[in-house]
Amino acid sequence: MANLLNLFWVDPPAIERWQNFDERRRRNHFSPAGVRKELERLNRLIPVDQAHYQRLCESYVHPGPSTSPNSHENPKQPVLGALFQPSGFELGFWELCWVQAMISGPIAKIG
Repeated sequence: MANLLNLFWVDPPAIERWQNFDERRRRNHFSPAGVRKELERLNRLIPVDQAHYQRLCESYVHPGPSTSPNSHENPKQPVLGALFQPSGFELGFWELCWVQAMISGPIAKIG
């Protein structure tokens, strides 16, 4: 979302393309990788680069074989259920702060 909003800020016609494309074209042109490539092509800031995106996806959205769920306190012991882990809370909090900071500027400029 941060990259997409940044693209809309630096390339205002992209908003119209995004709105007018059918779902298939929108997914092809405005996928996370597509938006990063377009920002690179425009030589603009990429708020969430490939490494950051991959870490977020593998940690929270698309787990892989080496993913250990909710293992913030002890990386070798996954946790299932409602166990408060201070380091996991802190990591999640700072990720949300990062996203908020990255979308605030473009939202203010676009709106």
